[in-house]
Amino acid sequence: MTETAHDRLLPIRTVIQMVGFATPTIYRKMADGEFPRPVNIRNAARWSERDIVEWIEAQKARCQHAA
Repeated sequence: MTETAHDRLLPIRTVIQMVGFATPTIYRKMADGEFPRPVNIRNAARWSERDIVEWIEAQKARCQHAA
């Protein structure tokens, strides 16, 4: 993602599609400090698209270093 790209706020269903984890897994990973935390807008949790993309890239890099 480029520096000039807009940072959208994503609902949980979009985050689930992007990372392939179920909701309980996402919340467990957040509690363990292993996943980006959402922005809470009123009663709605929304994740930064930039944070999610960066997290995915970090996971890929970590797997490549382990190989």
